[in-house]
Amino acid sequence: MLAPAFFIFVKSPLKEPKKIAKGTTRSIILNKELTTMLTDLQKAELYLKNKDMTFKYKEKESGISMNTLKKYITLPQRLKKASWSNVTKLARLYDDEVEKKKLKNFSPKDVAEFMDWMNKNIPEDFYGKKLRKIILENKEIYLQLIEK
Repeated sequence: MLAPAFFIFVKSPLKEPKKIAKGTTRSIILNKELTTMLTDLQKAELYLKNKDMTFKYKEKESGISMNTLKKYITLPQRLKKASWSNVTKLARLYDDEVEKKKLKNFSPKDVAEFMDWMNKNIPEDFYGKKLRKIILENKEIYLQLIEK
């Protein structure tokens, strides 16, 4: 006999709230709030719907023709049937835009405070140097650490 599953409702930026099994990889806790991890398809859709960028810019960044990008918007089933490489490109561009927006929210003072903390608390030995390299080369880790 299977154990009963626990379900929670989370808001999705694209649709009505969805029923998701608690503890799955689609649900995570960030800053004490329950959020939904987006699929690459959802990220691609959000990137295409972003009105802050022109289609010409999106075409240049993605390497996907403007005609194809416009078809993905006007005919959503086309995006769902798009090649994996196109969806992945658009999803990574979405991730990059989100990181850029997060970086804009940090003041130089925040960055300076974090660098001072790192210099005081991470030793200059072999492991400390490796740790610094990992932190500074991985945008996600860096942004999470610098966030207050």
